[in-house]
Amino acid sequence: LEGDGTQVPFEATLTDDEIAHLFEEAFYSWDPRDRISPNASFRGNLHGGYGGSYDPHPGSNWVGGFHWPAEVADEKIAAMIEHFRSHGAGFTWFVAPFDEPQDLAERLERHGLLLAGDQIAMARVGLTPDDIPTNPAVALEVVDGSSEDALEAVLQITAQGFNWTDEQVAHRRPDFYERFRDPKETQRRTVYLARLSGRPVGQAQVIYQPGIAYLGGASTLPEARNQRVYS
Repeated sequence: LEGDGTQVPFEATLTDDEIAHLFEEAFYSWDPRDRISPNASFRGNLHGGYGGSYDPHPGSNWVGGFHWPAEVADEKIAAMIEHFRSHGAGFTWFVAPFDEPQDLAERLERHGLLLAGDQIAMARVGLTPDDIPTNPAVALEVVDGSSEDALEAVLQITAQGFNWTDEQVAHRRPDFYERFRDPKETQRRTVYLARLSGRPVGQAQVIYQPGIAYLGGASTLPEARNQRVYS
């Protein structure tokens, strides 16, 4: 906005290095004001972190962001595997381009971990609403916690998109509801429920961080995909 309140076009001024730096900060940062699930456990420092609910499902627990000297990396990996094994819990290890040593992924495979797939993040600078073709048949509503039906729809769509078990859904439902009814959450993120012909088919969220509006945590029911629901 100009000083008199009139809108002016936004032009990208970030360099490629600055964008990469924003990505690295977003990947390795978290807000200490964030709500923490009652059953969550987290350990971390400048060298990386790990945590989760310690449910058995690998998707319930995570490891990532580590910066280790090459000479101690294998010892550290073995200790991390033993930590989750001692808790009877599976885990997912996220490897990013910024992690060290640079051959961390290969070392993890040598320790018996299996590559589950890739997570790709893309940045767009100077985006306007007209840049994305959308489906006019999709209706959106902001999920603010006032509708239990909308909350349950988001929960069920999330569960399908991220392959949660029935036990995980039941275990996470109370905190899921409470979190979406927390006014502090609405200050840092906006959650949307998408309906196609009146039926809930997708959910997505935008998380606000310094310099970035992060679109993520989204899922669309399989039968509604390729219809620009997420767009």
